[in-house]
Amino acid sequence: MAEGSYSPEQQRLLTIMQGMRYPIEERTQAGIDLAEIGDPRPGVEVGEDGVPDIVWCEIPGKDEGSSPCMIGGDDDAYQSLPVTIVDLPTFAISKYPITYAQFQPFVEEKGFANDQWWQKEDEHWSYTQGFKVWNHPRECVTWYAAMAYCKWLSATVGYEVRLPTEEEWEKAARGEAGRLYPWGNTFINGYANLNETYNDGIHFLDRTSAVGIYPPESASPYAVMDMAGNVWEWTLSAFESSDKAQEGKAGHPLHHISRRVLRGGSWLDGAQRVRGASRLDESPADWSRFIGLRVVRPL
Repeated sequence: MAEGSYSPEQQRLLTIMQGMRYPIEERTQAGIDLAEIGDPRPGVEVGEDGVPDIVWCEIPGKDEGSSPCMIGGDDDAYQSLPVTIVDLPTFAISKYPITYAQFQPFVEEKGFANDQWWQKEDEHWSYTQGFKVWNHPRECVTWYAAMAYCKWLSATVGYEVRLPTEEEWEKAARGEAGRLYPWGNTFINGYANLNETYNDGIHFLDRTSAVGIYPPESASPYAVMDMAGNVWEWTLSAFESSDKAQEGKAGHPLHHISRRVLRGGSWLDGAQRVRGASRLDESPADWSRFIGLRVVRPL
């Protein structure tokens, strides 16, 4: 939607939501109110055709002359990988986590009941969104459901869409310089939706927030937003190294693997868990109001 086609009320709410002079609580409420009348920002809801409108951020790789980069090696992060040098091909990652609005077409098309999108061993449980606001991240998603959604979305848009590997996710968050947080090497209160009271801050929203309402400076080196806080995001990656090796040998994700990696931290966590190298491990059948997803596409 072009900016000139925004309604006066949409423009008023956007001004508040994206105006960093307003307190985060006021910006959060503006985001909720905007969702009620339609959030017109690209990459947040669905297009006129009902297809999720995803804005992609390119992450240049070795095929575009990008140098190998370091991931892991952050002793202050939660369950950081050891120092690892990766040389990834170019890919694109969604600017925001998948929102409630963008996940809903999958639900409405009976995606949970359609075996076409699932492996036979997957558990097809459908969990209700905890915070039912269209421009907030979709949460209460199992890894199985995230994988099924990606398969459905790939068929819908006509190109491959999948979960990122944890290496792809970390490069997108930290860049080639290996930032400790998406925005830099120092934690800054007011840059992410997390529980700041763990770190001498004052803000704790105790819920998700509209994607993309924190300062532009909080983005990753590739302009990817919300890579710290809001919701943990599923990755393709197995947590245990032995399981990773098994999947590497198979050449595809094995749905019987018991633990999967999530990245990014959530609205419930403190600064340690939103570091770019922090990792959470959960059963692929786990779900909660702090677990969502982000997607990538190979280029």
